[in-house]
Amino acid sequence: MTTAIYKITVEGSDKIYIGSAKDYAKRMAHHLSELRGNRHRNSHLQRIYDKYGEDSLRFEIVEKCSIDDLLVREQVWIDKYDFASLINICPKAGNTLGRFHSEETRKLISENHHDTSGENNPMYGMSGELSPNWGKQHSDETRQKISKSLKGRQPWNKGKKRPKHSERMSGEANHFYGKEHTDETKQAISKAAQKRLEEKGGKKLTFALANEIRLRYNTEKITITKLAKEYGLSRTYCGLLLKGRYWSNDGENEE
Repeated sequence: MTTAIYKITVEGSDKIYIGSAKDYAKRMAHHLSELRGNRHRNSHLQRIYDKYGEDSLRFEIVEKCSIDDLLVREQVWIDKYDFASLINICPKAGNTLGRFHSEETRKLISENHHDTSGENNPMYGMSGELSPNWGKQHSDETRQKISKSLKGRQPWNKGKKRPKHSERMSGEANHFYGKEHTDETKQAISKAAQKRLEEKGGKKLTFALANEIRLRYNTEKITITKLAKEYGLSRTYCGLLLKGRYWSNDGENEE
């Protein structure tokens, strides 16, 4: 294993990439793998590779050093050149300090990433056997590293009290505070509710049906969930109905 500062030179141009690696051979193999797969994180180097090909890139070690000195020596080599001539994204070794996106780049990022939900998410549908981690397990060494990195870390919500939903949605905090549905809207809501009921195979609830539900619950081995599904009701509503909260008076709905 060779720990070193390396340079990637683009033949026929003055463009240079400076990097550091604990294992030079492994790092070079990784660069080429990413470039060949058109997924290299350095977009400048990727475009050069796409335009001029793999043969245009020359890899060479410029200095061997210890692991502890890698970033320091990499910075020394970066500072040897005018940053405009480097393919490196950042002027500082090992981080993105000093890197700023142009307005044009920010706009492109915004346009390309404004919606990454659903089918736009690159991991959409990648569940089960399609997941890249399917069937894989972390080694004991990796588990220990993960455990060590998490120890002592304070949770983001420590000491914070989450307000109750009723408090957040009551009074003027409620988005519908002071408003009222029009008759047209009420009719539309009613029709939509009836349609959902019919789609579930349920029936319009009557006192007779309410009694039937109570009778079946008391005489049959049937769950509230099954009853609710069969009659097109929510489980909560069905439970309240069984407790007598609704349809408790003959012919009347107390809702």
